[in-house]
Amino acid sequence: WIGLVSSVVMLGAAMLMSEGVEPSLAAVVVIFAVQVAEYLREFPKFSVLVETGFAAAERANEFLKEAPQEALAYTEMDKKMPPDWPQGGDLEFENVRVRYQPHLPLILDGLSLKLPGKSRI
Repeated sequence: WIGLVSSVVMLGAAMLMSEGVEPSLAAVVVIFAVQVAEYLREFPKFSVLVETGFAAAERANEFLKEAPQEALAYTEMDKKMPPDWPQGGDLEFENVRVRYQPHLPLILDGLSLKLPGKSRI
């Protein structure tokens, strides 16, 4: 219907020119009609972008209000730990088997690895 509105305005401008209206005034009407048609064509795209932005902000707001609270940073178990823990810092993997999802093949199959503390890999 945007093209229809533009066509009607241009038809009106042509009728104005035939009735003795100055051509410069008719040209202004035609230019205005083209601009209005362009604005009307862009309006749905702009409204979708605005609606998408508001939906994203609404989701973020819901997440902030409804997200479960994390556990405390320090628990009673942390207070029982010796102050010099951990002492070694070794990291050891034995026969690690990993897949992304249960129906997919293994991406790590039987990985065994020992990294001594303070080492770089």
